[in-house]
Amino acid sequence: METLVALLIAGIAIGAMVSGFLSSVRMAEASVYSLAANTLAVQGYEQVRAARWDAVIFPNVDEVQTSNFPPAGFILDVPRVGTNMIYATNYTTISTISTNPMLKMIRVDCVYRFFGRGLFTNSIVSYRASESGQQNAAPSPPPAVTPPPPPASGTTSKPNKRGKGGNNN
Repeated sequence: METLVALLIAGIAIGAMVSGFLSSVRMAEASVYSLAANTLAVQGYEQVRAARWDAVIFPNVDEVQTSNFPPAGFILDVPRVGTNMIYATNYTTISTISTNPMLKMIRVDCVYRFFGRGLFTNSIVSYRASESGQQNAAPSPPPAVTPPPPPASGTTSKPNKRGKGGNNN
């Protein structure tokens, strides 16, 4: 009887350890997918950040529009074997927050499916001003006049005691 109780307790302990190990593996795998999706979202944000938006020049240049960044599909950069690839899609949304000063909100959502657990989304939200600042910005003041450099070392304007060089020849 005591042996059966000991085996039962050992079986429960071993089952708990195996279950804990499998749970930690699942959480580590979820973290890998989340980090890979975050990297793809950052990549999408960098593409928007690299677009030109200059509202002061004529004609205005504004490439920071949602229509310039259609949904794009990628494969998550995670270790894989064979055909177990995980696909993700970046959705970029750009909204005008203010017109003076010119400010836009950039949101990039990376949507991916995690093994039978549904869709997951990693999002990045940031703000961006136009490259030239405000639309009605005042011109910057002219740079300050710098003083002339000091004379080179070793020169002097004092007369030489021997009567050579300086101002008194």
